[in-house]
Amino acid sequence: METLKFEQEVLSARQMLFGKALMLLKDSERARDIVQDTILKALTNKDKFRDDTNLRGWLYTILKNTFINDYNRRAKHPTYLRDTYTDAFLGAERQVERNQGISKITMDEIQLQLSKLDVKYSKPFMMHYEGFKYEEIAEEMQLPLGTVKTRIHKARTMLQEALKDLR
Repeated sequence: METLKFEQEVLSARQMLFGKALMLLKDSERARDIVQDTILKALTNKDKFRDDTNLRGWLYTILKNTFINDYNRRAKHPTYLRDTYTDAFLGAERQVERNQGISKITMDEIQLQLSKLDVKYSKPFMMHYEGFKYEEIAEEMQLPLGTVKTRIHKARTMLQEALKDLR
């Protein structure tokens, strides 16, 4: 296949690649990055493409391998980035709007029950409540992502159980 036609076909597959990457990553920014890496690898390795091969399948294989390599790299060597925004956010006092609705449960009762939880459950729960993403909590606490999700769910369940008689 001539170079110009090859480049046009690779670039026309961008939307398909983005959809596949989004299914794998569930994060549009990272999906765009992996698609860009895939296209770059395809264009630089044009000589490895054979004309009798399905181009979209070849591109998907590159995408999948790039995803796997990136996943393995992140798992083996997690990065801990700190920037001014994160430091300011972590150091900021919490600002909570009071619920103006009628409720039998007060914030003091919720805080009391939350303080009774083991810190391994309360800390990730509060970080999630304050707006941190699961990945950020996992990095901060140096825990696997699944453990963070489980602990947040467990904290939520324990709080619901403790507060159920107050409703």
